[in-house]
Amino acid sequence: MSIAPDELSPGKGIKEALYNYLWARLFVVMAIALSFVYFVFNHPQWSAKLLTLYLIFILYLLGVLLLLRMENRDRFLLLHFLADTLVISYLYTFYPLTGVPFSIFYLFPLFMGGLVLPLYQLSVLGSLVVAIFTGMSVASKESGIFIVLHLFSFFAVVLASLSLRRDVILAEKEKEEARRWRDLYKTVADYIPAGLVVIDGEGVIRAVNPRAQELIGDNADGKLAVEFFPFLREVGGDVVERMEGELVGVSGDKVPIGYTIARFAQGSRLMIFTDLTKIKKLEEEQRRSRFLALLGRMSADLAHDMRNPLGAIKGAADILREMACKDMDFDELVNIITAETERLDALVIDFLVFASPTVSTRRKELVDLVELIGGLLDRPVFSGRVELEASQNPLMVVGHKIHLERVFKNLLENAIEADSKELGIKVSICERGDGDVEVAIEDRGAGIPEELLTEVFRPFFSTKPQGVGLGLSICQKIVEEHGGRIYIDSKLGEGTVVTVVLPRGEV
Repeated sequence: MSIAPDELSPGKGIKEALYNYLWARLFVVMAIALSFVYFVFNHPQWSAKLLTLYLIFILYLLGVLLLLRMENRDRFLLLHFLADTLVISYLYTFYPLTGVPFSIFYLFPLFMGGLVLPLYQLSVLGSLVVAIFTGMSVASKESGIFIVLHLFSFFAVVLASLSLRRDVILAEKEKEEARRWRDLYKTVADYIPAGLVVIDGEGVIRAVNPRAQELIGDNADGKLAVEFFPFLREVGGDVVERMEGELVGVSGDKVPIGYTIARFAQGSRLMIFTDLTKIKKLEEEQRRSRFLALLGRMSADLAHDMRNPLGAIKGAADILREMACKDMDFDELVNIITAETERLDALVIDFLVFASPTVSTRRKELVDLVELIGGLLDRPVFSGRVELEASQNPLMVVGHKIHLERVFKNLLENAIEADSKELGIKVSICERGDGDVEVAIEDRGAGIPEELLTEVFRPFFSTKPQGVGLGLSICQKIVEEHGGRIYIDSKLGEGTVVTVVLPRGEV
């Protein structure tokens, strides 16, 4: 921080200290002056100097009266330093043989003036000191070295006082700036709509802002943070960027929050969190609205898709009724009825799975994806047509084995259907760099047109003549409810890669 020359005005702190000091020194000098008066009364031969001492006493007394009445104390300081200069000049002139180097006392008003006087007043004071001292020294026939050394010391003291004054002003400005920023930070912390919690290295809450107090109470200081934020047991001392968890509120209820944890001073951590209750309710309402809209569309599509097999069943039944009295082979008609009935059954099952509650409401278990997919590939329908690349070690995920098996069975069946030329299907299972488990199923079929890639997960969308269009929708639903994601890369004439990424973890 730099200071311009016109900003070299003394701060409030240094001025107040000097005012108090000068008051005290003023009374001390008055006491000394009175002692001089008493001494002169008892030594009449000094009566010639009595008038001067009286003048000094009156001058300092006037200084007190001026100080009491002046609104601008800077003028008082200048008068006081001028009075000091005259007193020192008097002592230097009339007591040259006492052995006391009174000329050194000139340094005091110069040094103090350099600290508190405006630059133009300091120039007046310095010029007066130099003029008086030089004139009296020349009149007293002092040596040139004596005069030069004193003048040099005068200038050195003024420069030193100005340097000190600059440092003091800079320190005061920095202190004021720090106080201003501290007040600003406190204001921001008090009015920010997010909760702020400072946690020390021992996991104890040391400071909270008003918003945090609303959620966890005003008696959280000094308590363990995990009492209010249970997820910190898993987070530990890590830095976290935008995660979600639950805190224990004032009434003991769990409140969903989004939080970020950053390193703070001296091993502490700063946690910033926001209440997600309203957002979660809004998301749930939007999810319900989307689900109801989708359910309505699905119902219409389902009714349409069910009419085709029902028509076939009805037609086969009518023919059977007409031919009941004839001796004919009914195997073909019975096969039609059986196949269409199974198709209807599969359609209803898919619909129920898609419309069922989320899998997160059911009990979870550890599932080894290497073992699960390996077991699927041992089935006759996949045997010999799929190449598996997988780790020798188990790759565990937390989920529901039946649902995950349905996902990969569906994806493998799609790959088999796409691989009409039997060019081969490749399945790779590996652990990603971020710790998640990735399963990629690659076929060398005809591929999917780019304009259809955004539609493949839409319910009841299918490019197959006999397809229902719920397979990939169900796969996406199950994967996302396991905290994972599924995506498809495809090029016409080259094939398709379906990738499933699931978080690896423990129960």
